[in-house]
Amino acid sequence: MVKFQNYLNIFLATKLNLSLNYKIANIASGDVFINKQEHLKQFINKLNQKIDLVDMEACSLFHTAFYIKNQLVVLKLLVM
Repeated sequence: MVKFQNYLNIFLATKLNLSLNYKIANIASGDVFINKQEHLKQFINKLNQKIDLVDMEACSLFHTAFYIKNQLVVLKLLVM
């Protein structure tokens, strides 16, 4: 993970011209809207990890990568 974080630092600083003031967060992605407490219990809490963000977009990318037997890393940029 440290090697990936170093690569990410270089990528963000040089390729995207962004400052290094960022946070690495865990994302959970799936094909269900997480809009109820019940969904949190059913899907997110079962992961036994701290989840900072939930989306649906990355799920489709992971499904495709799995289908074509390819590895994938998803970076999601949120500007706040």
